[in-house]
Amino acid sequence: MFYPDSAFKSAWDLVITFVLIFTSLVTPFRIAFTENDNTQWNVINLVIDSIFLMDIFVNFNSAI
Repeated sequence: MFYPDSAFKSAWDLVITFVLIFTSLVTPFRIAFTENDNTQWNVINLVIDSIFLMDIFVNFNSAI
């Protein structure tokens, strides 16, 4: 169980905030100006998707 006042939960929320800001800034740019994704962007997308998947598990196991 992750408690809202724990250091882990605070750090995790900060990581998710940065990932959301990155996604909201980069995704529209890539949709508008790139035609093909290279391997580097595919890896970045996979890492970001994995972080969001882990966030689901963290939130399901968090106390309110």
